[in-house]
Amino acid sequence: MKLGEVKINFLEGKVLVNASSLQKYSRCPLCKKRSKSIHSYYQRQLADLPVSMYQVKIKLRSRRCMCRNHVCPRKIFTERFCSELSTYSRRLQRSRDLLTKIGLELGGVKAAMVSRWVGSCVSAATVIRMIKSFPVVDSRIPAKLWAEDDLQTAS
Repeated sequence: MKLGEVKINFLEGKVLVNASSLQKYSRCPLCKKRSKSIHSYYQRQLADLPVSMYQVKIKLRSRRCMCRNHVCPRKIFTERFCSELSTYSRRLQRSRDLLTKIGLELGGVKAAMVSRWVGSCVSAATVIRMIKSFPVVDSRIPAKLWAEDDLQTAS
């Protein structure tokens, strides 16, 4: 992620980071065609891990771009960033990972209490939503993995 002007301010126990994108182009998420055509700008508010018990809020000025591929159904799209910042996300991946781990260990209400002590204030509902979005691995062994020879030798 290429960032342009970055300003860091301290305000009421929070670290506020203002940044803007410097990417030369963005790719359409559907057709993958590059676009330099800017439609408009908007501001994303993101949460990051706390620094020395200070909440970190990032205000990222992002661009909406126009897809110039006439066949593509998506005419306007927002620029994409690194894997640390997923689409529609309001917190960076590392912050989401930490809160999910705390939530999996403690549950919603207790995790919300601990998150305040850590400096990342979230509600119990937010913790539960993060837990629900956590991918679950099915640990059952499918029946088709058993070979017929194994079943015959076992009897």
